[in-house]
Amino acid sequence: MTALAPGIEAGMVRAFQGVSPALAAALAAGAGLAPGATPDAVDEAAWAALHAEWLFWVDSTTAAAAAVAAGPAPPPPPGGVTPAAAALAAAGWCAEQQQGLPDTAYHTS
Repeated sequence: MTALAPGIEAGMVRAFQGVSPALAAALAAGAGLAPGATPDAVDEAAWAALHAEWLFWVDSTTAAAAAVAAGPAPPPPPGGVTPAAAALAAAGWCAEQQQGLPDTAYHTS
């Protein structure tokens, strides 16, 4: 009896330290993958889209961390935001999940 391959989302959670189920689901959805898609059901274009989602998440999270690490910023202009707040928003910060979750409203794949 052969075991079924886990879905891509479950595989990402197991393979990459710090990748939550919510993040894996957001990356897969952003790439247009069906929930629970298995590796054998995904074509080359979908893998490329998933990789693009991953790179966007890494880049935006890295930028947000750098903006926060830069320390206190001068107060924003009235109605404006600090660089750190802008970077966190661009990274798709989800306060409920306490993590950056990509949102296709912030970018295109």
